[in-house]
Amino acid sequence: MGMACSVSGEPIIRANFARKLSEALNQYPNGSDYEPHSDPHEILNQTLVGYWESCQLWRGAEVPSVGVILLTVDNSEVHLWCAFTTASMAIAYASSENPKPKAVILRHPHPHTQGTDGKAQIYITSLSI
Repeated sequence: MGMACSVSGEPIIRANFARKLSEALNQYPNGSDYEPHSDPHEILNQTLVGYWESCQLWRGAEVPSVGVILLTVDNSEVHLWCAFTTASMAIAYASSENPKPKAVILRHPHPHTQGTDGKAQIYITSLSI
């Protein structure tokens, strides 16, 4: 699976999150020689939950404010994945197929409960481009 990734938030950059995400996406399950993981949503969720939990250990109750944009190509299907821990995240994109730029503000469905229960509050969505 081909991929490109961009992250925002200084702590997530220092934690080499993009590299960890790439390794997780290209890791073969159970040591097999067949296909790498094919569910970017699950990989994004697992990797962000792991990051969230490490932040809780190091920073206590601080809720990490991070965002990830992941572009995946699998069998000529291109998807733009967005994952974030904040109340909203703005993205803009264009493609060679649709060169007119599009801008979207993504909003977490439950922004007021983020982090209050100690669980990772992550919103993940994808767009076909």
